[in-house]
Amino acid sequence: MIQASGRLSPTRNMITDVRLGQSPISEVRLGQELIWPAPYRTIELIAAGVYNSSWAAWMPFYFTITGRAVSVDWGDGVIEPYGNITNQVLSYTYTDTTERTVTVYGHIDNIKFGRGSGSTSRTPPNYANACLLEIRSPLPIITGKQLCYGCTYLRAVSSDVLSLGSPLIDWQDAFSGCPDLAGDVSDILTPIMDGNGTWFNRMFSGCALLTGSAPAVWNKTPAPGKTLTGSSCFAGCTGLDNYTAIPSGWK
Repeated sequence: MIQASGRLSPTRNMITDVRLGQSPISEVRLGQELIWPAPYRTIELIAAGVYNSSWAAWMPFYFTITGRAVSVDWGDGVIEPYGNITNQVLSYTYTDTTERTVTVYGHIDNIKFGRGSGSTSRTPPNYANACLLEIRSPLPIITGKQLCYGCTYLRAVSSDVLSLGSPLIDWQDAFSGCPDLAGDVSDILTPIMDGNGTWFNRMFSGCALLTGSAPAVWNKTPAPGKTLTGSSCFAGCTGLDNYTAIPSGWK
């Protein structure tokens, strides 16, 4: 039997007691709409401590997340449950440079590693997320904008990292400010080439270590009623096989 909990209205209830895989987000039973949570996911990351000499302190690793039944294994023996959270910044400080596997569990609606575009204070997410080294799982996201913006030591992402992002329109600054990011750019972009992606401004700006040939994102069909843009999308991506052939406005 499926039980509903977390009443949203007299006829809408949140189902919270089952892992759902790729189940639909809602269904109607006996006159009540049952709202399914996001699928239960496991997100694997690699992170390490970074000492900031200007701060004279170790920089916290952080990400912003929305989900239910969220918990994090920080990779050093600490496992923390966070429960149901909305747009909350979770942070953790490592005091050495040992690389650790960080695992995020839960019915996750959205996760973001990029810094904010305003303040440079020491309060996350208002500074570069230097501790993130790798993303090894597809990411559930509600926008690609600034997804990993300013992750200065991010060196690798899985080929399916954006495979859940096909419906999204905005990819501006998704990997801007990630000079260590390497790998085949086609592997990263292909999962969203047939989707709604429309705004690609500075998506890979400064990612000089990317290789392969960039898909012709500048020729893709935008979302209905939107105008395709990609100013400086591949700026500085000189390692791409087709860099010289990319339209000037896109680099």
